[in-house]
Amino acid sequence: MKITIITDAKGDVVGTVLQPQWIEPQPFGSYRLLAGPGQTVHEVELPAHLEGVQSTEEFHRDLKTHLASLKRGEEKSGSQKKGRGG
Repeated sequence: MKITIITDAKGDVVGTVLQPQWIEPQPFGSYRLLAGPGQTVHEVELPAHLEGVQSTEEFHRDLKTHLASLKRGEEKSGSQKKGRGG
């Protein structure tokens, strides 16, 4: 499952959105996340071990660790888009 993650300039997770896997087009609108100044949008596969995490604090901490491992090249990297001013 794909997840969109927004991080701040320090790499802390400030927001996430799971990307739905629709089989057929849905009859409602779409959305797009925009990164603010100094923020970055990451689109990656959600690691299976994070799918059942209930605590937001733990989830964000583990996502930060996962993104750091992607940056070091330990896993296939997702796309990154910088926000305005960043």
